[in-house]
Amino acid sequence: MWVNKQERSAHIMSFNNTTAAVFNGGCYSVRCIFSFTENSIIAAAFFAVVIVSLTGNISTCYVILTRKQLRSTASISTFNLALSDLLVTIVCAPVITIDIYVAKRWIFGEALCKIVPVVQKMSVNASIINLFVVSLEKFMAICFPFCFRARKKSFVYGIPFVWLLAIALAAPLAKYRQLIVTPSTSYCITVFPDVKTSRIFSVIYTLTFFIPLIMMICLQLTTIHSLSKRGITANISYMSQHNIRRKKAAVVLVIVMLSFLACWTPIYLLAMLNTFSEVMQSMNIKTVNVVYAVFTWMFYACAAVHPLIYFLMTPQGSNSLKRFRGTNGQKARRRLISKPSTAGSNVGGSFLLFTRESRV
Repeated sequence: MWVNKQERSAHIMSFNNTTAAVFNGGCYSVRCIFSFTENSIIAAAFFAVVIVSLTGNISTCYVILTRKQLRSTASISTFNLALSDLLVTIVCAPVITIDIYVAKRWIFGEALCKIVPVVQKMSVNASIINLFVVSLEKFMAICFPFCFRARKKSFVYGIPFVWLLAIALAAPLAKYRQLIVTPSTSYCITVFPDVKTSRIFSVIYTLTFFIPLIMMICLQLTTIHSLSKRGITANISYMSQHNIRRKKAAVVLVIVMLSFLACWTPIYLLAMLNTFSEVMQSMNIKTVNVVYAVFTWMFYACAAVHPLIYFLMTPQGSNSLKRFRGTNGQKARRRLISKPSTAGSNVGGSFLLFTRESRV
């Protein structure tokens, strides 16, 4: 939670999802800032995101794992993206919501104090790097097809290294996490030894988010442009249709990247502003915490947006959704047909069931 830099321990990076306690007689906890109703609304909004994200990402993983024809490089990357979203949804979002807006103190112990921010940062890194791998793969396949064919399997083998790199970038954060217990409360915060270290971490984490994302968008726009040129000059209808499908896939990937930018940019900019500027200290404390709550909600909502994009905008996802609806519809019709009619005899119901089975 956000607290005044002059009234807190030195160089605390407060944006890292922490509970503010009482500093020098000034209460900066949400119990002093938000009413019970306001806290309840905020907590409900966060838990709604958790439910939607859990449902969507578990469904995405299930579809990819149960259908062998979907196990392509792109599907493996989609699975990894869903897995990283699940980690944030299960480990981070509920803990932070309970910490700040329900319990209003840290109740999860010292181990989770260090683990939660590392898992969150690791998931962010894994998502970005996975998308970068997919973008590079599609760019190579379209713009340098002969070179890509020789190195196609290397993209699949690179997935474990994506997670190793994501962990390596996030792990140093655990060193600076501290659980502070006072007679009245307890809170988990990030404490850096000096201002320089705080700013270095902030810059590195911000750049590792924006630079790969900007590079990915450039790669995908180049891919879409290349496919558009091929569509104009193509004489073979099959190749033209194939390029159209690839172009749609590239557009969907750009939409996923834009969702990252829309949902994650505000919290990163807020962190940079808090680290390098005193503007936050001149603002009303409730205004700052409302902004923080909205931007944090957007950050976690990104995990719920990705399954919606997959099931509504990709052929694999929409086909799986249609099959699910068709299966449920058939089960419902079978239950309805096999149920004896109240207006007639049981023979009528059995006849309807027989005729339906005979048609099948």
